[in-house]
Amino acid sequence: MCSSPLLTSRVKKRIYIETLGCSKNRVDSEIMLNSLQSCGFELTVNPKIAEVIIVNTCAFLSEASEESINRILELSDLKSRGNCEKLVATGCLTQRYKDSLLKEIPELDGILGSNGFEKIPQLISSIYQGNYNYQIYYHSKPHYDHYEMNNNVKSTKHFAYIKIAEGCSNMCSFCNIPLLRGNFSSRTIHSITKEIINLKDKGIKEFNLISQDTSSYGIDINDSTGLAKLLKSIANIEGDFWVRLFYCYPNTFDTKVLEIISNNKKFCRYLD
Repeated sequence: MCSSPLLTSRVKKRIYIETLGCSKNRVDSEIMLNSLQSCGFELTVNPKIAEVIIVNTCAFLSEASEESINRILELSDLKSRGNCEKLVATGCLTQRYKDSLLKEIPELDGILGSNGFEKIPQLISSIYQGNYNYQIYYHSKPHYDHYEMNNNVKSTKHFAYIKIAEGCSNMCSFCNIPLLRGNFSSRTIHSITKEIINLKDKGIKEFNLISQDTSSYGIDINDSTGLAKLLKSIANIEGDFWVRLFYCYPNTFDTKVLEIISNNKKFCRYLD
């Protein structure tokens, strides 16, 4: 049930979300869209008519951070020449620069970090209640509460990205993902297969499994759970669909996964 105080208003706020960065960010934006829609907000693909603009940012590289900042500033112009009343930033940039972003970009009314995306309605409601510069930060471990919601909003009608884990524990010297997203944290097989079944029944035909390190799926659960077991569970789902694997790493890739892929037509002969 939604607890947004804005639901008491007869005027629905139109919300526009712009997603920068990778496909994992697209999933996060879809979580926000679902939460906002369930709270009665009206979604729009036109930023010029939106009362609330959300920029879901990337900060994996310096160039990505610059692109995110520039886009926030570009969209902030709609505060003076459009309908925009509130401007919010979410994602990796806000997580990386949470201590300085609101000070450096005063056009922002609030920020949400790299987790807890289902809380975006509460953040927006708090801003409208006068809590300017409102902030929600990343928690130490994702709990995936948002996957218990009915995810009706997807960016496309025929394929979907399924995030099977969050964060990374590899600690590579060239990468800041553990800082931005925390340590590797896998979803349960039940949660993943439940989402696939739900989306399959809505007409989705292609499922793209993604995470920062897909090959390491289940390594943090400390039981027999692993990518091979997940794929077996997906293979047992009835219906006509296919699956692709994205962001696999050779240092943790299990040959059992190759055997499952080669023996089941549901899996594309494709590895990213």
